[in-house]
Amino acid sequence: MDKKIIKNIVKGTSVTTFGSLISMGFHFISIFFITRHIAIEEFGIYALVIAVSGLLNLLSSLGLEISIVKFIAEGTEYRNELLKPTLIIKTLATIIIVFLFISLYKFYPTDGDNKVWDYNIYTILLFVLGSYRDFFYRVLQGVNRFRDYTYAQIIGAISRVIIIFVFIFFNDLTLEYLLITEVLTAALAISYQLIKIPFDQLWNKAQSKMHYKYVLKFSAPLFANNIITFAYDKIGIFILGILMTTASVAVFDVASRLPGALQGILSSFIIVFFPNMSTLFNLGDRKNAEELINHSLDFFTMLLSSCTLVIFIWREEIVILLFSAKYIDAAVPLSLFMISLTLRSLANILGYSIVSAGYSKIPMKVNLIAMIIGVVSTYFFVLVWGYIGAVLATILLNLISFIQYLSYVKNLNISTINYKFLSAIISVAAILIILLLINHHNIFLNFVAFLTFIIINRNRFKSIVSLLIPSKIKTYSI
Repeated sequence: MDKKIIKNIVKGTSVTTFGSLISMGFHFISIFFITRHIAIEEFGIYALVIAVSGLLNLLSSLGLEISIVKFIAEGTEYRNELLKPTLIIKTLATIIIVFLFISLYKFYPTDGDNKVWDYNIYTILLFVLGSYRDFFYRVLQGVNRFRDYTYAQIIGAISRVIIIFVFIFFNDLTLEYLLITEVLTAALAISYQLIKIPFDQLWNKAQSKMHYKYVLKFSAPLFANNIITFAYDKIGIFILGILMTTASVAVFDVASRLPGALQGILSSFIIVFFPNMSTLFNLGDRKNAEELINHSLDFFTMLLSSCTLVIFIWREEIVILLFSAKYIDAAVPLSLFMISLTLRSLANILGYSIVSAGYSKIPMKVNLIAMIIGVVSTYFFVLVWGYIGAVLATILLNLISFIQYLSYVKNLNISTINYKFLSAIISVAAILIILLLINHHNIFLNFVAFLTFIIINRNRFKSIVSLLIPSKIKTYSI
């Protein structure tokens, strides 16, 4: 693979990953204090408020966030003409969603003890601010302002910790103060984004119906896919909110926090990967695009498989350290979420590769099938196994998505996949099964298990190291 492209990818990813790691660190500092000052039931309400605001964010997005990245990164003839109509469409959609939410929220069925609707004002504020924050992140991504993207992340993470400390010091951290913290954090991130986005380069006053049609036509399948993706990604917490108590929601949400933070590392990569893949396909550089896909699959399989094994071995200690002993029930679902994360991450790499190649409708088809299976399996799994069932359902639907994406990449002749990356997944799965069957928490046994994993996959580790640390790299910019 062209070393110049590797340099470009590694440089951009290192910047965004740095921001993600800093944000992740401050995120867990926040969670450390939140879980110790907020009751489990209140944390469950907090999780539901965030989930509902995320759903509203999705409905107002119309797929515009992904579209604007591709429009700007490709440098098409419409590059400087599409930001304004895209932002106008998004604003109108946001207003409509707020009106519909206020009118219809009471029809949401709830069987537990949650009082999520008592905090609607915060749900709306988090939705509106989060919606524009996410959109402006995508604009920064499209213009390759990865450093500014990173700084916005860090500002949000640090400000959250500071505001939480202020509330704890002067009074105490209540659920309402926690929601106020999230509102202020989003507002500060947006303020920085507005300063750094080069609107003078992207804002063209000239616009016509053609621009609006072009934006909506390209975004429509992506929007449908986003809805489907959100449905199978968040269906667990919504079904738990309906069928179970807020305590179950809290355990489920806590278990997903660390895998969710690690997902941020992949997102840091995707931020760079997606626009660069779009450029490679636009230039017809199939060779480098194919090698980038395979190297990406190989790297993240090894990284996440290693993390899965480590987190499984120390699952109880990790939960107690990060969230306190009252969340010890989250230890098992935490381990299961790591398996789901690995499958989800690999599916995302393949999915973004397919969109970069111009097939924006494929993710919608893949995720529709996964969503249907996910909704049905989640409902019945939750009835039988509670929050454990919700996690098992996420593993099932992410596995289905991964298999489908592999099939599409092959059938559409987008890339030839080197299936050697699967060896890490198979080996870690076998080791986990053995450890579960032995069911004995022993430091020596855990060390042997991890050493065995490294020995089995030693060649894959060597190839990744040689790729990331080449002998000679020239300056290159896509």
